[in-house]
Amino acid sequence: LFQAGAFTKGGLGKTQGREDAGSRLCDCCGLFDDAQRHPGAGDQGARQDLFERLAELRESCAEALGRPLAEHMELQYLRYPGNGGFYTR
Repeated sequence: LFQAGAFTKGGLGKTQGREDAGSRLCDCCGLFDDAQRHPGAGDQGARQDLFERLAELRESCAEALGRPLAEHMELQYLRYPGNGGFYTR
């Protein structure tokens, strides 16, 4: 996916899409939205399987907590470059 150009510069929260050199230096790719714009790149079946497993985990957590959790899940691949990529709070 990275070689296909599906990744963009990572950001934080409402600054997504802008570089925030003080908090995060990475590239990101949405598991579905960004990845689907590049047909043939990556493994769509594996992404779907991962999404389904995480949905099951979300449901199990909701049951264990006794409260509903948000239906929406934001799933991204993050690529931290070896020459200084980082994330801080």
